[in-house]
Amino acid sequence: MSDLVDRAVVVFDAQGRRLRSIGREGRGPGEFAALRSIGLLGDTLYAPALPETLRTRYERRLAEARRDFDQAPNEISNIIWLGRRTAYLGRFRDAIAIFSTGLQNHPDDARLFRHRGHRYITLRIFNLAVSDLEHAASLMAKRDDETEPDGLPNARNIPTGTLKFNIWYHLGLAHYLAGDFPGELYWKIPLSYCLPFLVATWGALINTRVRTQ
Repeated sequence: MSDLVDRAVVVFDAQGRRLRSIGREGRGPGEFAALRSIGLLGDTLYAPALPETLRTRYERRLAEARRDFDQAPNEISNIIWLGRRTAYLGRFRDAIAIFSTGLQNHPDDARLFRHRGHRYITLRIFNLAVSDLEHAASLMAKRDDETEPDGLPNARNIPTGTLKFNIWYHLGLAHYLAGDFPGELYWKIPLSYCLPFLVATWGALINTRVRTQ
């Protein structure tokens, strides 16, 4: 696992005993200037490269989100879009920090837990992702579902996802990627979400397989 404080990779055995540390803070051989996370394959985890035209558009939309946030920093939608637009540029830890700050003033908002949990998955911090997404599911248990705006709209610009679906989808994905998919989770997934849940998960896994071949 990665130790973000000491800028090192810490190796443990199957029983959780610490074996050794690899690397240290610095910019020379075997040193880390900014250790972010470790990929599932044990290799470097990079933010995906963006075409220049796409990056320019994302940066423009991030600037718009920043202006909205500066005008009304306590507005939930402004917090969410600032975090989402930040993540689209590969600044995942900055996005997590934005969602975390928002939760200080809105501790019962499931949307903030849902989006922070998503970005914990991106950084392969699955235990924190599961914690956030389970809490989001509990907050939404007795609330009506709602359409979730798409950050990357489809060709018709019609949102197709909902908050509850995205919570359950990412929760299942976090469990799967962590190698711990509990059977009881199936019984918690609302029946109306089962088919799209399975389709979305299958698509994500196929996409991952193609990228690793």
